[in-house]
Amino acid sequence: MNRITQRENGYAYCVECRMPCTHGLYKYRACGCAVDVFEALAKYEDTNLSPEEINAIIANVKDLTADAKTAQEEREQRHDH
Repeated sequence: MNRITQRENGYAYCVECRMPCTHGLYKYRACGCAVDVFEALAKYEDTNLSPEEINAIIANVKDLTADAKTAQEEREQRHDH
């Protein structure tokens, strides 16, 4: 995934138009990346999932992948003996 945003010191900013302001925050500068930011946000919102739900899905996939790998290794060990 190509990130449109990054975080620094707890604040998110657009990678292409990063411009510190006098308060330590980042301001939008007219470079056109706002459209990309809104498109990415819309894609996320279209999922109707919360960040917690997405993190739970990712954790489940990781667990299933690890379980599948373990099962494959066990099958290979049985086959070798």
